[in-house]
Amino acid sequence: MRTRLSRSIVASSSASSAWTLARTLRGSLLTVEGEQHGALMAGNACVSRTVAAYLVALKSPSEGARCKL
Repeated sequence: MRTRLSRSIVASSSASSAWTLARTLRGSLLTVEGEQHGALMAGNACVSRTVAAYLVALKSPSEGARCKL
């Protein structure tokens, strides 16, 4: 299973493309709402926890998973 971490800033086309890619790859998607570039390095507990769960235990985000910066 593949997981994609996508950041969207209200740009519906970016979010739509990310969802299409996740479905095509039969993966999951973590949507991060915010204006900061580089969601993983933002120091956000929600993002860090979700990414760590995937990297350590291969636990993919649940459907509709969202974090806010």
